[in-house]
Amino acid sequence: NTSKRIQEDYLRIIRFIRFSIQYDSIYSDPKVIESIKLNLSGLKNLSKERIFNELSKILCLKNIAILLKNIELKNIFSVIFPELKYLNRLDKLKSLTESRLLSQNLEIILSILLIDETDNFEYFCHKYKTSNKLKNYLSLIARNYKDFNKERNFLKKDLKKNIYLLGKDNIKNLVNFIYCVDSKFSLKILEEIINNIDKVRIPDFPFNGQFLKNQGVIDGKKIGSVLKELEKEWLENNFFLDNNKASFIINRAKI
Repeated sequence: NTSKRIQEDYLRIIRFIRFSIQYDSIYSDPKVIESIKLNLSGLKNLSKERIFNELSKILCLKNIAILLKNIELKNIFSVIFPELKYLNRLDKLKSLTESRLLSQNLEIILSILLIDETDNFEYFCHKYKTSNKLKNYLSLIARNYKDFNKERNFLKKDLKKNIYLLGKDNIKNLVNFIYCVDSKFSLKILEEIINNIDKVRIPDFPFNGQFLKNQGVIDGKKIGSVLKELEKEWLENNFFLDNNKASFIINRAKI
């Protein structure tokens, strides 16, 4: 009896979803589906850790997009994990992984399924007590996605500056995320931007604490704030700061 087996361990519901995806099942036995629906409330008795562990295995399946074809399964998945509300983005993710532009991992797929302009991902992280590493990654993508939406130059004119601030890998992850969530963002545009990111060479910031000490700025806090100001000016001027401007900022700190 299917119901009895589910009641022995409600995690079998999520495992059933995983095996169905793994074996490319587009249709599921209606009796099994009915038993699962009748027993969904039993998942509340399980620890969030066990559920998240099983979910992670599902999200790392290469053929996870098959979930979009099995409607009954997709509906059950959405009832169990309502925060993963962007399952339709899986189609574009599939085109990325198939063209080998992206290797799928848990952080990337969760960002694609969770992030919008609300606190949806924060609620999910709190609910499942996810690691700080995962939470920080999602936070970084969410924050920069907002910046991208506000400032369309984020990936064009300001690309070099943003690579300096965030690192190439984070910018690439953001671009892959935008491709999956934005219907107007084509594979051609994505490849073009990734190509531009690879070509960018970032110069080293030419000032450090020792340099400021040699110039007579001794106080530790002042050194930190002067370096920040010099770096801001250097970035605003496309990685250039003339000596007069630098001297003016440094000398002002000595007063």
